[in-house]
Amino acid sequence: MTTVTVLKPFRDFAKHRDRVVGETFKATEERARQIDAKLPGYIAYVVEEKVDLSKMTVAQLKELAAERGIEVPSGAKKAQLVSLLEE
Repeated sequence: MTTVTVLKPFRDFAKHRDRVVGETFKATEERARQIDAKLPGYIAYVVEEKVDLSKMTVAQLKELAAERGIEVPSGAKKAQLVSLLEE
């Protein structure tokens, strides 16, 4: 995953919405590169390290989900947490 920060406003036709200065969103590295190629200078992005979620504990997975703003169902098992985080 990649964290994208909007530097100049633009219309995100793939998501059918306007992006505003200062907004951050998650995208694949490929998508971030495509936006940057079509609109140079409109975004900045950071490619996150690939994390092997299966090696993390349930507590670590829940913490990561909270950081990403993902709601975790009560009593979620590790496999369900990994699935939610990989979406």
